[in-house]
Amino acid sequence: MIRWSRLITVLLALVVVAALTSALYSIISLREASERASSAWHDLEAVYQSRVAMMPDLISALETAGRAGEMSGERLRTAQERVEASALTAGEWKDAARLAEYEAAELALGDVLDRLMASSTLYAELSKANDGVWAQLLLSITYRVRLARSHYNDAVSSYNAVLHSLPETLYAEMLGYRTRAALRS
Repeated sequence: MIRWSRLITVLLALVVVAALTSALYSIISLREASERASSAWHDLEAVYQSRVAMMPDLISALETAGRAGEMSGERLRTAQERVEASALTAGEWKDAARLAEYEAAELALGDVLDRLMASSTLYAELSKANDGVWAQLLLSITYRVRLARSHYNDAVSSYNAVLHSLPETLYAEMLGYRTRAALRS
């Protein structure tokens, strides 16, 4: 009888150790996925900020390009002001509604820049100005924004997959992890 009780005690101890190991692994997985999503957001935010920072000089360059440039400059100024008005504070990017508002402003700014690059007259004027520096900057920042958005969406998708897998989902809500919204592609 004593041998059976000892065996049961050892088996229960192994089950407890396995459960604790699983819980620890889950917590580590959630934390790592969350940190990757946060890092991707901060990278995206840095690219967005560098794009907004170049707007005043770009607007000035456009305004010297004539009437069409002035109109595009005004559109850029309006889009820039909308982005600045909807800027997110620390942690707000986790709020889906605030993220959607900010994303809409950033997409509007991106649309104005895309239209600017699609306008052969204005793009040619920008290419002439400063030995083509503005044209290169626009292409570079557009590429960087698209790449950072894609990286963020991949990180959020991975995070949400970890969040909704077993056994992580058992601990996620208790530890304050919530589903995060991806950006529109």
